[in-house]
Amino acid sequence: MQRIPLHILLMGETGSGKDTFAATFPKPMLVWHLDGYGQEMPYMKKAQHVGEIQNYVMGNSSINYRDIIAADGGPIRVEYFSSDNPIQPMVSQVLESRMANFTTEQHQWKTLVCGSLSSAALESRLYEQFILNAHFKDPRKWYGAATEYVERLIMMQKALVCNVIFICHVGRSMDEVGGEMLFTPDLPGRLSWSAGRYFNEMYRLYIMRSAETGVASRALQTDGDGRYQAKTHIDAPNPVYPHYESLWSEWDKQ
Repeated sequence: MQRIPLHILLMGETGSGKDTFAATFPKPMLVWHLDGYGQEMPYMKKAQHVGEIQNYVMGNSSINYRDIIAADGGPIRVEYFSSDNPIQPMVSQVLESRMANFTTEQHQWKTLVCGSLSSAALESRLYEQFILNAHFKDPRKWYGAATEYVERLIMMQKALVCNVIFICHVGRSMDEVGGEMLFTPDLPGRLSWSAGRYFNEMYRLYIMRSAETGVASRALQTDGDGRYQAKTHIDAPNPVYPHYESLWSEWDKQ
């Protein structure tokens, strides 16, 4: 059967290889990078060419970017979103405008990566705390606004016809009935439980270590187990090696 665009919510612990997995997806690829400079290295490793950081103007904002030619010859553009001043955080507003503009240019890209939603939520909360609603003393107002902001980003991706990967970290909560620790996307408020419903795929990336050799390897969980949320509509094996082609082994047989 013909392959379909994948809209993935990908969660994993720090260092589990989320960007390394995302970098295996089809090119041309656009990456919205919200973490610190240097953490975009997985897109630069083994690249044929890594350009210098440049910038372009979008409305009243300036966005830094870097063009990369990946090892497979495909082009990658990394756009950087970061706040120079933590008490004047404007990233959330710039990113939301960029997402709205992207719908008119999505035909240029085969994959969009947004990493990470956890950082996007933090930026939105700080924007509420220091700029938009600085007079509020109840932090629930700021966290509530951050939830609504991430919801808007998630809803916008539903209209895209390219591959989409939204990356987030792992959050933790206690199951008060069973007494077990549950692991959910590190997103604000209700999104920690509900965000996955808006994606056709939801994966958890983790590190396995062989009991015999002690050698570590990375794997994708594609089916939920009661502690971690995961799902697949393309019958991706569970677990599966974290590479775009590996996801399709069962689908391609049909």
